[in-house]
Amino acid sequence: AADARELLAQEIVERAAAEETESVASSISSREDFEAQQAEVAKAQKAHQDELDAKAAEQEKAEEAAEAADRGSSDA
Repeated sequence: AADARELLAQEIVERAAAEETESVASSISSREDFEAQQAEVAKAQKAHQDELDAKAAEQEKAEEAAEAADRGSSDA
């Protein structure tokens, strides 16, 4: 009877360890998925910011060109 209890206790411990390992593996997988999603979001945000910066630079150049044209026409 003691051997049976010992075997049962060992089986319970092994099962708990297997469940914990599975839980940790699932957690790691979830974390990796989350990190991958975060990387995609960061990439999209950077692309959007780059686009905004490019538009702002274009607008600034256009304003400078307009000012130069105004100065040129007022000089004439």
